[in-house]
Amino acid sequence: MKEVESMTEYIAVLCLKPGQRGRVARLQTTEEKHIHKLTAFGLFPGVEVEVEQTYPAFVLRLDNSRLAVDREIARVILVNPLNG
Repeated sequence: MKEVESMTEYIAVLCLKPGQRGRVARLQTTEEKHIHKLTAFGLFPGVEVEVEQTYPAFVLRLDNSRLAVDREIARVILVNPLNG
């Protein structure tokens, strides 16, 4: 599992509110199906994401694409929160 080094503490993308951004630090799961699914959609350590919506699903913006994930998956995506 890859990690991005940082001095800040990681938080789950689940904790971000709409409009907040973060840089993916790690995918905290041992389930290969989750890792493969997320990386296939371009979500891996180092990628910047913005939360667009939190209900009924978490919608994340990555570059020019959007990815909808459920709460279970949003819980395993750890990010370093970004300002602005």
